Amino acid sequence: MAAKPCDIFVSYAREDIDVASRLAELLEAKGYSVWWDFRLVAGTTYRDEIAGRIDHADKVLVIWSTRSIKSPFVIDEASRALQQEKLVPISVHDAQPPLGFGQLHTLFVSELDRDIDRIVAALRGEGSTKAPSRRHRFRLKRLFIPLGIVAVVVVAAAIFIDAYRLDYFINCVKYGCDLDYVTYRSRVIGLEFAYPRRHLMLDTMHESQQRLPLLNHKGEVEVTIFRSAMPSHRDPRRGSAEEQQALGQDGYVLNYVGPQVEPETKNFYILSGLRKDGKTFYFRRWYTGRDVVSAEYVYPPESIPLYDKVIVDMTIRSMRIRNPGE
Repeated sequence: MAAKPCDIFVSYAREDIDVASRLAELLEAKGYSVWWDFRLVAGTTYRDEIAGRIDHADKVLVIWSTRSIKSPFVIDEASRALQQEKLVPISVHDAQPPLGFGQLHTLFVSELDRDIDRIVAALRGEGSTKAPSRRHRFRLKRLFIPLGIVAVVVVAAAIFIDAYRLDYFINCVKYGCDLDYVTYRSRVIGLEFAYPRRHLMLDTMHESQQRLPLLNHKGEVEVTIFRSAMPSHRDPRRGSAEEQQALGQDGYVLNYVGPQVEPETKNFYILSGLRKDGKTFYFRRWYTGRDVVSAEYVYPPESIPLYDKVIVDMTIRSMRIRNPGE
């Protein structure tokens, strides 16, 4: 089903949801129709819906912040809008736009309620209707530093500070460049991991429920990473035994149980094998002392060579587990 047209699409990082929500309220009060991803309809394919909304929007308003400039999804959305010449960037907390977006005029916003008329003017392609504040006049004065010094600073910052680009190069060295690995860091769930963006799309709509599904390009969930309550026995070996029994009763065929070396000293277990539908499954569960972190993979036989690499990269080489909120 084609997406319905709307005036404004708002692109933002999940951590800036309060800013996006208030901005949407202010724009709607000005008569604009606003769409942001909390309006996703249950059952829709997340990335396809986002792409359709961007394509049908008149303008795409991206909120650059210290979080969004590091978000591959916000950068992807902004890039799509930039290609369609409909991107209008604003910055909160003096965040500088990431590489590739410096050619556009970015509106620096300190207070949404006070600056909403300037934002509306930018959406209309007009100059600001209000004189700049003392803070902004001071920023303009600083721009007259000799151009040579400014160029050096900008280049240095672009190379050494841009975390998104730095992640890209690090991941390319660690995991190879073919699958375009990107690192996702979630303070909400307390996890950090790399995943192959060329094959999997991360759905963050369930992050507040401590759950992160990753979908293939057909919109099917092939990986789920989540946290769940600690069993009362608090014993990974007992948890493994109980799950093996439950899987066997459901018709699963186990072909690997781990760890096989000194399992009594480990805080995790692994179960792998075949489901009744012929798909391969691989479950890895870490007992953290307060809860259980799980990475579940379910994929078709033709993807076995791919996941032989991806599972190692995601669960062993890149997974970092912290307490939620850290």
